[in-house]
Amino acid sequence: MPRPPRQLSQKEKATKTEVAQIKKQAKKEIIPDKEPTFERVVSTGSTLLDLVISGRRIRGGGIPGGIFIELFGPPSAGKTALLCELLASAQIRGGQTKFADSEARLDSLYAKVYDFVIDPEDTEVYYKPTTVEDMFDGLLGWKPEENNLGINVFAGDSLAVLTTDLEMSKDGDKRGQKRAKDIHAGLRKTRILVEKNDWIVAL
Repeated sequence: MPRPPRQLSQKEKATKTEVAQIKKQAKKEIIPDKEPTFERVVSTGSTLLDLVISGRRIRGGGIPGGIFIELFGPPSAGKTALLCELLASAQIRGGQTKFADSEARLDSLYAKVYDFVIDPEDTEVYYKPTTVEDMFDGLLGWKPEENNLGINVFAGDSLAVLTTDLEMSKDGDKRGQKRAKDIHAGLRKTRILVEKNDWIVAL
């Protein structure tokens, strides 16, 4: 015959009630009643990755406009392929793209595999920066057509291989301090531009 449940003491009841109230308050503070929503996104080409990035905030998921994203990983991990998927998705949705090919590896035939349309001869949409400043100058000087339907995407492949004028000079930049400063300065200069125009910058 099952034993009857043990009756809680007044102190145990009070403790249980207090713990429940703390949990309820913590949940209310940590998890908002209404999740933020994204008005427009660009797909990465992977449904699972899109959903991980944006969760339930927009149907289908994807990367929202107005932000910087960084792609990193070992060689041959698929970083360039992911960039091409992202750029192709932007073009399909009516956005414009620009590709800074610092590794000088992309060709139009490879890009076409992912439906990414690019003309290597058109410096308005494709160029090969040498230094960090070259990369960010290309972003600052980018002028996509206004009122286009989609999100514009600027991609750099990749930031890791870019040098600086000091590093190329006779004295060099042994500690890489100039490179770090140039990257930070470039991000600060372009942050407002990217946010204001609802662009995506993938580096």
